[in-house]
Amino acid sequence: MTHDEDKNVDPPLLLAFVGLETTQVRQLLAVLPASTATPMATCLPTLSPVAVSLVEALLDWDPDRRLTAEQALEHPFVAPHHDPEDEVGLPRLQLPSAMLRGGRPNAAAPTAPVTA
Repeated sequence: MTHDEDKNVDPPLLLAFVGLETTQVRQLLAVLPASTATPMATCLPTLSPVAVSLVEALLDWDPDRRLTAEQALEHPFVAPHHDPEDEVGLPRLQLPSAMLRGGRPNAAAPTAPVTA
């Protein structure tokens, strides 16, 4: 599935594709009316095209394609204001798979080490 194709895919199929399908999500989507995606530029008419592209990249359905914070800092909208010497970098947080399915993480098992 390409980035352009997923804008008009049936939501339950898309959720299954990105691994977020659950019985509760399917039940919720079953009662919603069918619709097509509204272009982000229509939703945010006062933003520049480069700002819209950043928002689209940050809100991508597929978490593997969605921008990380580091990638967002390199986006043309943010890059002019990005100063690596003046910013703190941290390792990417890995969420437990149960949390991605709407569960809660095990309190006894931290998801990432905390460093000062």
